[in-house]
Amino acid sequence: MLTDTAVRPPAGRQMHDQPGTSGDQVAQQLAAAIREIVALVVGADNRVTPEERRFALEIVGAFAPGYGQDDLRGDLTRSAAAPLDERLQYLGACLSAAGKEGLLRAAARVMTADGAVDPRERLAVEAVGDALGLATQQVAVLIDVAVDEIGGSAQ
Repeated sequence: MLTDTAVRPPAGRQMHDQPGTSGDQVAQQLAAAIREIVALVVGADNRVTPEERRFALEIVGAFAPGYGQDDLRGDLTRSAAAPLDERLQYLGACLSAAGKEGLLRAAARVMTADGAVDPRERLAVEAVGDALGLATQQVAVLIDVAVDEIGGSAQ
């Protein structure tokens, strides 16, 4: 079972380290980003498997209590118009290294939710890492770890 620990840093470490940012503001942006990332990655291959749906509801529900099927459908419909790039650039400036990595790990876990890795899903996760300002190699390693966890092969 996935909990929000897939996104949150280990105990004792701050999620954000940017002076002048409020925790509430970062938390709101993070919750919206989770919804938009899930919709982007789940919808990247133009199909939503039952495993992806279950996983999406679980991970987003950890940040948005009451998140349900209708919310996911709406997020998938609005995904192309969502301000995800701007939101991730904001979070990339505010989040600690652990926070950025946690967000990317969550995106990679969504990518592998159905036990397969579609190249379009991988590109979506890579785009998330790039928008957060993570190094290409760091993104590749985090994706490879997620793929290894399902016993798959990176494409």
